[in-house]
Amino acid sequence: MFGRIELSCWRYHRRMSDLAPIIADLSTWLMEQGIRETSVRDVIDGLGRRLRNGGIEVDRISLGGMLLHPTYGAIELVWAHGEGVILDVKVPRTVMAGPGSRNSPFFNASSTNTPVTRYRLLGESQPYPQLEKYRDQGYADYLLFFRCYERGVARWAELPPNLEGVLISLATRRQAGFTEEEIAALTDLSLPLSLTVKAATSDELAQTVLDTYLGSWSGRKVLDGIVTLGDGEIIECVLWFCDLRDSTPLADRMDLDHYQELLNAYFDCTAGAVLDHGGEVLRFIGDAVMAVFPMDQSPADRALAAAKQAMARRDEINANRNGPPIRFGIALHAGRVLYANIGTPRRLEFSVIGPAANEVARMEGLCKRVGIPLLCSDAFRDLCTSELVCVGTHEAAGVAGGLSVYTTPEVRG
Repeated sequence: MFGRIELSCWRYHRRMSDLAPIIADLSTWLMEQGIRETSVRDVIDGLGRRLRNGGIEVDRISLGGMLLHPTYGAIELVWAHGEGVILDVKVPRTVMAGPGSRNSPFFNASSTNTPVTRYRLLGESQPYPQLEKYRDQGYADYLLFFRCYERGVARWAELPPNLEGVLISLATRRQAGFTEEEIAALTDLSLPLSLTVKAATSDELAQTVLDTYLGSWSGRKVLDGIVTLGDGEIIECVLWFCDLRDSTPLADRMDLDHYQELLNAYFDCTAGAVLDHGGEVLRFIGDAVMAVFPMDQSPADRALAAAKQAMARRDEINANRNGPPIRFGIALHAGRVLYANIGTPRRLEFSVIGPAANEVARMEGLCKRVGIPLLCSDAFRDLCTSELVCVGTHEAAGVAGGLSVYTTPEVRG
């Protein structure tokens, strides 16, 4: 017989005890952490120590919940007595949607919306491999709490609705397990703990979503309150601009699925390389990428390394793909721009404005004319420690005197 006791309809008689003031103090402390937006890591560490100090022999705590993120499906943090936080990870969506994730007490609790479940581990057969592992590690009793957000929406097509919520597990190595009084106290505590975790994860989720759709630099500015039309600042930066070659004829002759696949491969080459080297992707303008490298540490060298990586990725993809090759041009420039909110009060985006932003786009257009996929400006050359060779001065629309451009020796050939 499995050692599981479902407590979703469990009722208990509240008794006055030494635990009452401890739980009351902990509830107040948790609410204070929620107001302060304390990190989940600090919450779980403080909670574990305070429970132990209050006489509740908790040896392991796990906190988790689903994330709305294109790569990660959930977060999980684990605290262990005497060790502190031993796990702080984001779980990939592929793992969350896999069969191993479904065969777990967490999936059962969330998919059935069961608020409280108890598993007695010692001397009992367990319904999930995970619980067998905990038993083998010496845990005797295991409590699982789930607080559902009750949104009624299926965030992923392959998973049922109402999985969003906070999952909390507490385990003890005490042979007798948790007392009924402790279970009652921890059940009371699960609500303020869930609210605190939700507040912390919501803030992290907002940052993650903004990082994904705006970029980490711009996302932080939005969270810092730079949200009004025209808000911004003058910055010095290295500018990156690239554009896909032959995009119109490719779109005309390829079916949409294959064209999207090509676009994503191209963006992975270019925007992916920018992100790998600490740049900020500001905009996808159709099949063009506008990015900046702030003037912190060797921005020109990082931008050039990103350009070289983008071209290396392109060559590798082209060597292994069936269909038209991916081709693009990259321009690198440096200068002062206005980095600000533009648009209308009801629809804004962060972008860079100014002559330098116009010039880098004009320079990328020269890539096609001179037949060289990477061009750099005078201003960029002055910041870059790598060798660059002159490709000449060329006329460019709206740029008096034209543009003097350079490239690397290996690209020039």
